Amino acid sequence: MSTFHQTSKIKSCHYDLLTQIKPGNFIKEPQTIKVILSFSSKDTSYNKLINNLFALKLLTGLKPKILTSKKAVTSLKIRKGSPIGCSVTLREKQAEKFLFKTLFLAFPNIKTLEKFKLSKKIKNPQSFSFFIEDLLVFPELENQYELFQHQKLPKLNVTLISSATNLNELKTILMSLKYPLKLN
Repeated sequence: MSTFHQTSKIKSCHYDLLTQIKPGNFIKEPQTIKVILSFSSKDTSYNKLINNLFALKLLTGLKPKILTSKKAVTSLKIRKGSPIGCSVTLREKQAEKFLFKTLFLAFPNIKTLEKFKLSKKIKNPQSFSFFIEDLLVFPELENQYELFQHQKLPKLNVTLISSATNLNELKTILMSLKYPLKLN
């Protein structure tokens, strides 16, 4: 995707935020601070996490962090310190690049894309999470199909962290980014 499209999209997002929210100070304009991508796994072996780590590395170009359990859960047969997933945090330009990649490359390739539900009873208006089930909609992973065909990748949890202080600001951020929203 060209940088021209990205910068014009960013400018239209800023325009939407300034016209709809009208903050008293331009510095306090709500914006996306970071994007956290994570996989969680029921299997607690490092061998099963390798595909997830490699998928995150291909998607972002950054080294993912392995998440370990903080305490033992006997009902799930998880020991303290065993790997339970992996995550990577994207900030600034990398976060913008990933958001535009999902909007313009991934979402159009998803056959049954449902609108994201944004509840009015949301507790924390600073974060918004959604899942992407089929990760082969991303061109980076589709090009490496042979690596992921034997072991299916789990759902990718995408969490957007913003500086929004209320639900209206969060809704405006997501609508200006053209995310498909459904309000409850």
